[in-house]
Amino acid sequence: MEVKISKMTGKLYGVDAVNTSPLDNGWCRSMELVPDADHVCVECFSFAMLRGSRKNCRASWAKNGEVLSEGPLKFVPFFHTFLGRFNGHGELINRQHAANLCTIARHNPQTRFALWTKRVDLVKRLRRPKNMWLIYSNPRIDAPMEKPPRPFDKVFNVVRSDGPYADRINCGPCKCVECERCYSEGCDVIFEALKKRS
Repeated sequence: MEVKISKMTGKLYGVDAVNTSPLDNGWCRSMELVPDADHVCVECFSFAMLRGSRKNCRASWAKNGEVLSEGPLKFVPFFHTFLGRFNGHGELINRQHAANLCTIARHNPQTRFALWTKRVDLVKRLRRPKNMWLIYSNPRIDAPMEKPPRPFDKVFNVVRSDGPYADRINCGPCKCVECERCYSEGCDVIFEALKKRS
């Protein structure tokens, strides 16, 4: 089976991605139920989209999760974009999933990749290629980290647009292909406004 590459929209337009379904990821399902209003998973936009406007993506993203987590890839997809996103939707399932994303990056040296994850346990000893940035997705809203924990290159903080850190938002309305902050050296602390799930 092959991994499906998604053509992203909105601010991610022009960035191809490998997504998985959080609705079919046990870790994500458990995080959705966290009784804590300041935990970012409680506001997961991906859950909302897969139950609404993107429900037609669920089957292919669930299949991606199976292919990426069950063993080494037999077919490595080719990326046509200069930026590639891992986990535009979804989260790492296991170490095999993380290793397979590294394989994809290694086989696509023409593309710069970024992997967003909260799963520190799955990336501690990950051997990444040079064209892949590892971004820690801070699970706490309005509790910014000032530097990424090891082994991450960057930290992605979510803050409320009317909260105490609103003036630090540096991930704004421009498209990722115009900004590239998450896909290049420098700027290792990123702030984005909270997107409410609908």
